[in-house]
Amino acid sequence: MKIFFKILPLIVLCFFGETQAQRLDTLKRVIYQASDNPSWTPDGQSLLFTSPFSGNWQVYLRDINTKKLKRLTFHDGNDETPLCSPDGKKIIFESDRNGNTDVWMMNLDGSGEERLTNHPERDIHPTWHPNGKEILFNSNREDTSGFAIYKMDLSTKKIERLTSLAEFSTYAQWSPDGTKILFVKWIKNKTSGDMGRDICLMDSHGKMIRNLTNSPDDLNGWPSWSPDGQSIVFSAKPKDKFQIYSVHQDGSNLIHLIESNYDDRRPYWYRDKKRLAFDRTISGTVTDLFIAYFE
Repeated sequence: MKIFFKILPLIVLCFFGETQAQRLDTLKRVIYQASDNPSWTPDGQSLLFTSPFSGNWQVYLRDINTKKLKRLTFHDGNDETPLCSPDGKKIIFESDRNGNTDVWMMNLDGSGEERLTNHPERDIHPTWHPNGKEILFNSNREDTSGFAIYKMDLSTKKIERLTSLAEFSTYAQWSPDGTKILFVKWIKNKTSGDMGRDICLMDSHGKMIRNLTNSPDDLNGWPSWSPDGQSIVFSAKPKDKFQIYSVHQDGSNLIHLIESNYDDRRPYWYRDKKRLAFDRTISGTVTDLFIAYFE
């Protein structure tokens, strides 16, 4: 992958390729206040994200070019993990506005809010099928000791569990062709009792599960597909900071994609694979949104 080179003051990054590391600065901060969970609209003109500007976490839309900011949700609860539909018309997200966390959907302008799940336990992390007709989400509705992966048909509201209740699985996401599902598997360290995480893949029916990482103590998480479905970006903490990595879907070619002195999490590619949005926490400050530019 070719990455364009640009020098700017104060910020220094390294993007690691297959054979060598290069010092680069192709980073742009797009939100300067406490913000996280960035995701692109399909046209690449805007970023969805969440922020507690109002005192609670709400959903916002930021135009990258005009810098215009639009608040999309208005209530006393917390809304998280917004994702735009493949056709750019709808947004799914999680909300605890009614006392428990459920999956909601609304139009791109924030109108037409619809509650998709209604359960006393937690339904979180909704993501779209590439056809826009189904969603995945995580829930502890059948076992409050962990989370399983479920899918919902949006036309019938039929819900089907895909993973075992004996596992603890979150952050599920269909591949661009809809044949595979990427997710995070939580694993308890038998010695310390702490929960670790690995990035895993399975087929679209919840079968043929395999690990892409085998280092749960590195807290691998927040995975996202590349637009061509050939690789996955994610964050991991092998040392003292979360960093962004890339790995092929067969588990090979692990690359330290963005090296920094800060906690970098929740990477999300735009569909042309030239822009990667993520959130960064600098010690002693709030979390902000950034875009890394590739070419």
